[in-house]
Amino acid sequence: MPVPDHLALKRLTASDLTLFESLFRRLNAGNQKAINLNADVFTGVFYPSAAGAAQSLNNEIPVALRILGPGAKPEHRVARKIIKNATYKNWRLDGEFIPGPDDDKARYDSLRPGDLALISFSGDPLPTHVDIVLLAQSEPADAPVNAVLAPRLVSRSMVPLTPADIVATIAQAKVSTQHPIHQLVVDPSTEAALEDAAFGGETGTRTLLRRRAGRNISASDLARARQNADRTGLEGEGLINAYLMERVASKALSQMEWSSAKNAVCPYDFVITELTGANVKLDVKATTGPFDNNIHVSISELIEAAQAPERYDLYRVYELSDEGGKLRVTTDIREFSKSILAKLDLPLGVRCDGFTIEMKAAALNWGAETYIQRPAGDEDEAAA
Repeated sequence: MPVPDHLALKRLTASDLTLFESLFRRLNAGNQKAINLNADVFTGVFYPSAAGAAQSLNNEIPVALRILGPGAKPEHRVARKIIKNATYKNWRLDGEFIPGPDDDKARYDSLRPGDLALISFSGDPLPTHVDIVLLAQSEPADAPVNAVLAPRLVSRSMVPLTPADIVATIAQAKVSTQHPIHQLVVDPSTEAALEDAAFGGETGTRTLLRRRAGRNISASDLARARQNADRTGLEGEGLINAYLMERVASKALSQMEWSSAKNAVCPYDFVITELTGANVKLDVKATTGPFDNNIHVSISELIEAAQAPERYDLYRVYELSDEGGKLRVTTDIREFSKSILAKLDLPLGVRCDGFTIEMKAAALNWGAETYIQRPAGDEDEAAA
């Protein structure tokens, strides 16, 4: 799964537990019927612009909620809202009671005040997906996790966590591979497979189908992975745009154009003019993952490269972050593109729209690694 945007640890009070129908009726803990999301974490750290961004939604943020646990209970999906009205100190995960699912009506009955919840939020600028892993002290599968995490909440009822905190907890508590806590962190191989599958990659799809542990991949998971990949692609182009603009400014290049920013269907991303006057087309393939992650090339990109009278380069941006990213370049893929197209012999009426290129196997000669730091200012306008 894509790494959540934010992770929190929450100690559940009796009032929080009233969100679950059976506990509301048993605990006699008021009519809150919601889990408090402490303002110092939810808006103070995770979503500082939530108050303004949610105004158009009447301070009701709809979210897809996925509940895992307690114990090794599988996922339970419902739709709920994160709300805040003028009388609330905190935002609340609310909407309506959550009963036990039809095949396990007593699912939440083992929860008690003082149990823990690991909560992940995904979405920007407001959360769209919330995952909760419930950790009941009375559940043998949860007890070791509770023992490791409870000391983090000595003086607070909700604290932010990092993926590294979850990984460390899994190791310290010797958590079974079947425990749902594993679903809050993504190992690099699974993340790469999901990115590949989001583009229709056969390798990534086959890898995900072979997984023995973890949840099934939903349509929304795949859609979010594709959105993330598209966003990463655009950010990678933005980084290369700043890099090329700097090279023009330093007289290393004569000029450059961000072609795909002017026309989104352009089969290449940039045209640069070298000091010799030669034009070079280039395409950018970006990932937040490592260099070896598969890349996807459309048939229009391959045809453009194969037929280009000028050189056509491929820029591989990887380990992309808020600070910058790494770059390696393979120079002139025209012959490589021609070799692929020459092997296509499809029946009448059948067309191939794209290709997956396995970086470890493809016969491409990559140059040395360069690190590109994001510019301090807003310098992402295309240069003519």
